[in-house]
Amino acid sequence: MAESDSLEIDLGSRIIEGRDYLRRTADPQGSPLWAKILNLTRGRTISDRALVAVTRRQRMRGLLDYERAEEACALVLFNCRNVHTFGMKFPLDLIFWGKEGEVLRNVSALPPGRFSPLVWRARGMAELPAGVLSASGTRPGDRIAVVRTGETEERI
Repeated sequence: MAESDSLEIDLGSRIIEGRDYLRRTADPQGSPLWAKILNLTRGRTISDRALVAVTRRQRMRGLLDYERAEEACALVLFNCRNVHTFGMKFPLDLIFWGKEGEVLRNVSALPPGRFSPLVWRARGMAELPAGVLSASGTRPGDRIAVVRTGETEERI
């Protein structure tokens, strides 16, 4: 995550629009799909390394395999309105967005062993290590985009 990234990139066909996109582009062998999470309103990168959960296993495991927050990437879940942190070893920041990519709700530092609030209008959400949202300045009402990347510069 950078303090003030310039977002002068062509987002055009790279914005991920949800589960239908994922069904069309997912690797049948379950290879990970990578993305960046951008705050378009503030011109900042929220996360430059986000795993987009496509398979049932990826959605169920989430960030459970990480021992420390410093090792963790972000996790993007489409069609998700709440999560839990049972089994987690560190607190999470959560960001929920709506149909147009507008931030509906942020949850800061949700401790392990808790449920997040239910956000009915959410079309997607991201789990991030605690502190990421405050560092990026992301607030409800901001517009975000999940942008595919590749293995090196582009991870999805």
